[in-house]
Amino acid sequence: MILTQPTVSPYAYAGFVGQGIGNKISVKSTAPEKVMQHIAEKVCEYYDLSMEQLKEKCRKRYALNARQVAMYMMRSKGITFMAIADFFAKDHTTCIWSCDSVQDHIDTDETYRREVTGVKVFISGN
Repeated sequence: MILTQPTVSPYAYAGFVGQGIGNKISVKSTAPEKVMQHIAEKVCEYYDLSMEQLKEKCRKRYALNARQVAMYMMRSKGITFMAIADFFAKDHTTCIWSCDSVQDHIDTDETYRREVTGVKVFISGN
């Protein structure tokens, strides 16, 4: 039996890495960065934190909860875990864990659900 490498269309590969083929150059959208920045700013405003406090390497509850909610909101907008991780200078598994944690709390705690809904309304309303 001969094993072969799977082949990938150059067009599919170019779309995957965000680069063009031949003379056509695709430009990566800056929309995710703008969306992440907007969400982070609104979460900071909602929780009365600075951007530095939101992004700092800190496990204090006030910063941790706001950061997790921000990651959850970014993910709900379809932003990848890797992009969110880059924004917060974290590992992508931290983002996955944070989003799962927020979802678990939403599913089990009515007060927390109202808080996250309030943040969502605050972000979309401004």
